[in-house]
Amino acid sequence: MFSDTSSSKESIQSDADSLTDAGVYSEHLSEVNRKNKVRATRNIYNQNGVLLVAKGIEITPKIATTIAQHKLQKPIEHDINLEKVVNSDKLYDELLKLLENDDELGLIYEKLQLKKTLLACCEYYSRYNIIVQKITVMSTQCPRLYYRSLICSLLALAVCRCSENSELDKREAFVAALIRDMGFLHLPHEISVKDGNFTPEEEKAIKSHPLVAKLILDEVKEIPSTIKIAVTEHHERNDGTGYPRSKKGRAISLLGHLLAMCNDIQELCRTEEDSIQQYFGNLEPFIAMNTFSHTEEVAQSVQNMLYLVQLPVVRIIDDSKMLELLEKLEVRSAELGIVFEELKSFVDSYSVKENGESVAVALGSALSNTLIQSGLLSEVYVRWIVYVKESELKSAYEEMESVKLMHQELLKQFNRVVASCFQSKLSSVNEFGLHMQNQLQNLSI
Repeated sequence: MFSDTSSSKESIQSDADSLTDAGVYSEHLSEVNRKNKVRATRNIYNQNGVLLVAKGIEITPKIATTIAQHKLQKPIEHDINLEKVVNSDKLYDELLKLLENDDELGLIYEKLQLKKTLLACCEYYSRYNIIVQKITVMSTQCPRLYYRSLICSLLALAVCRCSENSELDKREAFVAALIRDMGFLHLPHEISVKDGNFTPEEEKAIKSHPLVAKLILDEVKEIPSTIKIAVTEHHERNDGTGYPRSKKGRAISLLGHLLAMCNDIQELCRTEEDSIQQYFGNLEPFIAMNTFSHTEEVAQSVQNMLYLVQLPVVRIIDDSKMLELLEKLEVRSAELGIVFEELKSFVDSYSVKENGESVAVALGSALSNTLIQSGLLSEVYVRWIVYVKESELKSAYEEMESVKLMHQELLKQFNRVVASCFQSKLSSVNEFGLHMQNQLQNLSI
């Protein structure tokens, strides 16, 4: 095989199993306890039956340290209670504030008439005490993650509303999107707040967060299996390049596909509160460059939403900076073309040599088809970029901003192929991955 995905999956699963121990989460609880009392609702024992925390005791830093040194009989979240929680009313109020402060999301919910449905989704969320607890802790300890979770839940509900598939449940889509990243609450805090430049061990831990969430949810029988599965799958991709299981196509649930799309849109458009990275009305280039990462059905649901709401395309780059951008696009088109040819040649040689399909080979083939269909790196299109630059054709500036976004998405897909190279036990594949990684680091615009 081209890549040793089985050992990688086992390693990620092992990390997930270890991270469900109470250590990191009990530290979060002790911090929450400073302003919002967290008490044991029953006696807490370690796996050998030794009493660690008596019923009614607060989870202080000292108690959290004691808990972290033991494996518990039951997950700690089942044996504690928070004095104040993010209940359905509070969650609904916070989502309404987001809609008021975000013109695009507000317009989506107004045009699709979703506020009443949103209230029903919040009430559905409040049925599950463990989920309410996790979201409450996230809101206090990881506000940035909490914001992203709120955005993704709003997106998931809107996209689900615009889906033509009657099997999708809006409430389940909302809740699954809201809690998809709760596994981060069990990762070391310095990893969960870090932006990029992860060590191999940190990256492995991050890739375990969907499985951590699934292990937690599996302890709550009342939660529908569709939610549990989708949470596990929100980083899987239709072409098999995702994690933690490298699932592809129909092996991923319908809600899992929807969650994966909404997760990517959230990461592209809204990562920081009070700051817009990209507008939802500008999503067409993103969809075009992710034809094989996401299913046609889910992509169509997003396009239905854009059509029904009629979100305008919004330019981000000022005219005064466009010539600089066009020069970069001209150079970058040539560079990306070289990278693609080199990558494709390498992947093709291994597909023949190994006589079997790998994740890298599958994505290489998908990229080839996407680039052929889009014509993005063709000589004709590069000449068009040059013409727009030399003639200062302002009527084409909006299109050039779309090209910039398409280049960024293409770069992400190149990096996914490179990441799959690092999973291999073959030194030649690892060396190629390192070579490509060094090349790609200088390409982002």
